[in-house]
Amino acid sequence: MKILSLDAAAIRTGWAVLVHDGDSPQIADYGSITMPEKMAIGARLSLFQKTLRTLAEEYKPDLISVEEPYIRFIKSSMTLIKILGAVQQIACDVTGREAVVVAVSTIRAQLGIKTKGDPGKKELAMKIAQRFGIEEKELDETDAIGVGWVTPLVIRRNACKVPKPRKKKKPKNP
Repeated sequence: MKILSLDAAAIRTGWAVLVHDGDSPQIADYGSITMPEKMAIGARLSLFQKTLRTLAEEYKPDLISVEEPYIRFIKSSMTLIKILGAVQQIACDVTGREAVVVAVSTIRAQLGIKTKGDPGKKELAMKIAQRFGIEEKELDETDAIGVGWVTPLVIRRNACKVPKPRKKKKPKNP
């Protein structure tokens, strides 16, 4: 299975293409998409979509996965939600499936990282760089590699979830 994975952000999005054959994924390629900070959000989204679509068409992934956005400030969170929407649209167009959303906590748990924030991000980058024999180039790229690395686990875990039965609401008395 070939996965295009993303650490999506408003300015700099890390991406990686991982090929999963058995238990040991291999990196086909990785890099980043950088958007101009001063560009209007509509134009930035359009450029992001074109660039991501070009990547997806070049690598022809079986699926696309993306790190769950960290919602903190309203303005940046709204931008991240729009970017996530663009990722979902391209994933459906290119692969016929929704993008798999991977929580940062899942990546850290799988790699045994207990620290949070910047120390955890740097420890994650170091572990990924060691595992795949790459330079700790940029944290966005190593985050994207981490997303792609654990995506099959997230898919298996989601496939095993049993939906909770919905509670029937009692009708209101007139």
